[in-house]
Amino acid sequence: PALFKLTGPVEQISIQIHKVMSRPLFAYVADKAEIGKLRLSGELCVVMVYFHSTEGRAFMVVTEDHSSKITKRNTYDEKLVITGCQVIGQKISQEIAGEGNFIERVVALNKMLLNHVAGNSPWLFTRIDLKYTPLESCKLSIELSQTMGGRFFKSVIMGDGKYIGSIFFSKG
Repeated sequence: PALFKLTGPVEQISIQIHKVMSRPLFAYVADKAEIGKLRLSGELCVVMVYFHSTEGRAFMVVTEDHSSKITKRNTYDEKLVITGCQVIGQKISQEIAGEGNFIERVVALNKMLLNHVAGNSPWLFTRIDLKYTPLESCKLSIELSQTMGGRFFKSVIMGDGKYIGSIFFSKG
């Protein structure tokens, strides 16, 4: 959600998470050359590719601030986020939004679905592709669509019955 606050309304979004983070974060617009340098140095944490109506295709990167430590965390009660969800087969649905923003809901619901379908695991959220932002609270359904090598899982996200995007997890 913080990235979407920086970009405003955008389309054709892909957010790829490259590593687990444990420090405060910096997010900023970058070009392909800088992304390559960050990748080589191991500093790249997240890259977001998106299309902005006035700026065209753009890239935002996230890196860690190694000079400071996390001093406060926002509480996140996953049980409240997934309230009222129902798993049937390889699909999870939530008619009425529980607590949490759109990203928190999608991540928590997909994690619950994967625990149900593929067994409990320390799941890692690795990527999300979305058609557009901002995304409002809506009826959500997520369906497992692809398993790759038994370690990588792709699910399709539907909001109010319409395709919104895909989310990817890997087994930790």
